[in-house]
Amino acid sequence: MTNLKLADRYFQAMQAAKDAQAAADFLKAEIKALGLEELEGEFCTISYKLHERKTFDSKKAAGYLTEQQIIECQKVGLVETLKVNAKIVE
Repeated sequence: MTNLKLADRYFQAMQAAKDAQAAADFLKAEIKALGLEELEGEFCTISYKLHERKTFDSKKAAGYLTEQQIIECQKVGLVETLKVNAKIVE
């Protein structure tokens, strides 16, 4: 262990996390660009799905009271799911 102060160790950890996140974001973009639903590796299987998600726009719905009006206030957006399942390597 080094004699670095806690603040310095935290800074280094946050920088490492930032660098790791940048690398992960780059790889995620590569995976998405392949257009595959599943990608098999030696250590894991990655599945990629894109689906729509509805959210409730409460500001728009504030003046509406009927069920139909509430349904009309729903927004549809896309949701990406990138799931990693670790494998046991023997």
